[in-house]
Amino acid sequence: MEHDPSQVHLIVCGLPSELVVTAARGAGLGWYLEPVAEDLHQLAWFLSTDPPLIRGGRHNVVVFTEHAGPPADLAHWLAALAGAPAHELTLVLLRNEPQPNEPPLPAAVLAAHPELHPATTTLPPGRILVAVPVSHGHAASTWITALVAALPAGLAVGRATPIDEAQAQVWRYPLTLTRAPDPVDSDSGLGAHVVVVLSARDGVGTTSIALAVATYVAAQHRAEPPPRVCVADFDLREPTLSTLTMAAESSTQDSGALAGRVQRLAAVPLDVFTPANPPAPARTSATVDIGSILRVLCHSYDIVLIDTHAVDEDSHERLRPLIEAASQILLVTDPTRTSVRALDSLLTTLGAPEGHALPLRYLGLVWNRIYPGLVPPVEDLRHHKDLRHLQYLPDTGVHHTRAVNRGTYLRLLWDCPEWAARVHLLTEALFGPDRVTPITKAVARLLPHLHRDGRPRTAYRLRRTLVGRYRLQRDA
Repeated sequence: MEHDPSQVHLIVCGLPSELVVTAARGAGLGWYLEPVAEDLHQLAWFLSTDPPLIRGGRHNVVVFTEHAGPPADLAHWLAALAGAPAHELTLVLLRNEPQPNEPPLPAAVLAAHPELHPATTTLPPGRILVAVPVSHGHAASTWITALVAALPAGLAVGRATPIDEAQAQVWRYPLTLTRAPDPVDSDSGLGAHVVVVLSARDGVGTTSIALAVATYVAAQHRAEPPPRVCVADFDLREPTLSTLTMAAESSTQDSGALAGRVQRLAAVPLDVFTPANPPAPARTSATVDIGSILRVLCHSYDIVLIDTHAVDEDSHERLRPLIEAASQILLVTDPTRTSVRALDSLLTTLGAPEGHALPLRYLGLVWNRIYPGLVPPVEDLRHHKDLRHLQYLPDTGVHHTRAVNRGTYLRLLWDCPEWAARVHLLTEALFGPDRVTPITKAVARLLPHLHRDGRPRTAYRLRRTLVGRYRLQRDA
């Protein structure tokens, strides 16, 4: 049975966390990585919390090392989990290279504990896979290489990329959006981290998302020194950023060489830039020197979020400087098929050699206004295989309308924790977990309940039966 790599969850017990996340990222593993338990005691605690920290998915790959705990305890876990259906769980035991005349595992482990015989005699052959890492080579690569080699053929593991043994940076989560190299430009200094928010249709929420991410980054107080963050309004058709932020009531900063107005918000240390341009209907992208403005922004700020209008045939070439200066691009769509089909055409344009020839690894998709129970038409975009579906943002409904009418849109991040938690995960995907902390306790409580793309997690628990055995049960 073939499994979608994005739906497979990896649960590892008995290895250091740094070793697991480094190897999973370096190997290009397309699975979701659950919190790593370094021994059986910690694994039991992860599963016994309410709610459990390890939640599981449609298919789980559970990996134990032979040093995860005492042999008797390890045998109990193996026997309990081996009773789960094979289509729900793949059980792997990592062991050292066998010595001469040493009986094979896991039979040796189980046979040493006669009390487990009733639980193991009915196990089908090969239910517990044994992986033996080689003793030489890089530590981060040997265990995952052995794991992939031991897996059945029907269990897809994602893209087959070589393991980078020089991987030095450790990420806690594998879901991150790759950052493009900064363009070499002597006039702009080292270059800021530029995130451009695009859409194929107007009205899908690009302004809301650009402002939310910029606000979330600006609200991080533990960074020393704090990042200089700016959100720039390049939606020259229907600019709404000033309306959402009530920038007119904030203090105006000196724009210096910028052809426009820079205003500092009162609630968070965030600058809002609005280009100077003629009034509508004469307002077009051609009236703004985008390249000159970008050079000044990249020199003045560490992080720049850019809000744009919909990319169509009329504006595509005029927005080219924004697209090509981006470190990352967020594509925003709502779940309507008309929006998705327009986005499909835009993706083709962005990735085509005659267009921008942008690798899709620099592009992340955000599904906005997802109602409970609504399944977005993801299948319409499946042929864009490298596109990352970064986040599924819920519809904020009346909260959004009330906040806009009152001019307190930024308060949504503090008043709607369900939405703010997804913005937190989106911000992590863009800038890395090491730069983001929850802005409220409510957000911190919600994060263990969510997948990295914002979807609710399915809970699995180990429950003890009357005869003292354990069984894996999926919570409703």
